[in-house]
Amino acid sequence: MLAGKRVHKEFILAMVTAILLVAATSRTARAEGTCTTGTCYGVQYLNYFSNAAPGNGSGKHDGWLRVTDPLELTTSGASAIQPEEICAMIYVFDIRQGLQECCGCPVTADGLLSLTYGNPSGDLNTNPRSATGQFFYANASQSGVLWDGVIRILSTTTNATTTPTPNTAIPGTDTPNGSGIYCDPFSGACCNPGASTLTLVTTLRAWIDHIQNSTWTNTEFEEDPITPDNADTLANLCEDTLVEGTLGGYCSCGNEVSEGTGGF
Repeated sequence: MLAGKRVHKEFILAMVTAILLVAATSRTARAEGTCTTGTCYGVQYLNYFSNAAPGNGSGKHDGWLRVTDPLELTTSGASAIQPEEICAMIYVFDIRQGLQECCGCPVTADGLLSLTYGNPSGDLNTNPRSATGQFFYANASQSGVLWDGVIRILSTTTNATTTPTPNTAIPGTDTPNGSGIYCDPFSGACCNPGASTLTLVTTLRAWIDHIQNSTWTNTEFEEDPITPDNADTLANLCEDTLVEGTLGGYCSCGNEVSEGTGGF
């Protein structure tokens, strides 16, 4: 009987050890830089926005999306395991699962990129592809602006370049270089959210405000693992949106250097 209990305890101990080993291995795998095959972690994030309606999403009640790239160093501290400037590829869906806007925003290491959503102005929701915005709203005054939706962010390497102007540009200032494509003029690095192939890389983090009647709350984006093929499918959908969206289809990138007014 005692021998049976001892065997049972040893079996449980072995199982716990195996689980801890798998968890440790998983954490190690998730910490690597680029991901080109299989399921990729730490590269796609998901959240929602809501109540970007007249009287709610304007002035001090604008909602803010904030993105940062926490630069991760090797254990020796000699070099980074991901580039010092990466892209926040942003895809904005309406509540009917339709992609309405997309844009690619450079983010520097430990920089803070701030974008808004609101009504009548907002970086993320006031230039939808659909001519009437959220078409299921009958009131014409409500057209052209997404009140509610879902935002997906992909963390990728930069995938285009422009001529840098380090003598005149400020690091972290995103400037448009085509529909939905933004560049950092200081480094010349650009982000194209509709490229045929994206290279996923850790480690963006993001938070967003949720507008209430007289105040707002703030939540972190949830990680949603993704495969490279699915990321490319999302980028191709963005490309179609940008090409066909004659009245819109692209969001705007804010700057790391200034939030304007209405933030915390």
